[in-house]
Amino acid sequence: MNIKNLVDTAKNISNIAPQAYSDVVQPPAQNVGKTLSTVTELLNTLLTPIELLNKTVSIKKEQFLSEYKSNIDSIPKEKFCQANFAIVAPMIEHLKYKITEDELRQKYAKLISEVSNSDSLTKPLLSFDNVLDQLSPYEIELLTLLFAENPYGNYPLASIKKTSQLGYNILYKNMANISFKNFTSDVISIMISNLERVGIIFIDYFQFVEPAKEYDYVQNSDLYIKISAECEQERNTTNLKYPNCLIDKHMFCLTEFGVSFVQTIIT
Repeated sequence: MNIKNLVDTAKNISNIAPQAYSDVVQPPAQNVGKTLSTVTELLNTLLTPIELLNKTVSIKKEQFLSEYKSNIDSIPKEKFCQANFAIVAPMIEHLKYKITEDELRQKYAKLISEVSNSDSLTKPLLSFDNVLDQLSPYEIELLTLLFAENPYGNYPLASIKKTSQLGYNILYKNMANISFKNFTSDVISIMISNLERVGIIFIDYFQFVEPAKEYDYVQNSDLYIKISAECEQERNTTNLKYPNCLIDKHMFCLTEFGVSFVQTIIT
């Protein structure tokens, strides 16, 4: 290539480069349409067998697509990118079994839309998917109640222990001082234990929330009163000093992973 041709080529590249850059930073509308089409076709493929068995699935599928479109429409054009099939496909595979659960479906619509947001590409979106797949609608509601407005909040938590000559056993732990759907303390205990298991919350067993009276709810709970009575009855029967029912004070908060999960999917 001679010098004249090289100069002409450089001029041509300089002319088309701004448009090419614009197409990357501000994707044209057809990119959004292509992403919508990909998700829709994948969802149709995975749900068709289920739709034949449950007509509600068809209704919920349309609701999901509407919610998903609303989410991707809110992504700034300069941050929009086409969805990566390798990330979207496993998410939709999990969604298909939960699409009739409104709380979970809405969170999947938010999570899957984040695959098209360049700001979220460094987040562990597939890990968020794996965690969301292990949560019930009630646990999502509980997370929303506790952390939607303040993801950095700390909450009182306690363990009810039954002591013996050999040490102690924790009977119930992770009891938050909240009123939630009239669930009993032991049910909420299991839910918070699951949130700890999947890495969303951290339980600090060496610190507690001040003032100490925040923990009075445990001592006044039906569960503690019941276990204390059982221990007393056993002591009266055996004439021993054991067992006793004690309370340990702790606190819990979101992990760093949990903060990102809540901020990405819930808020």
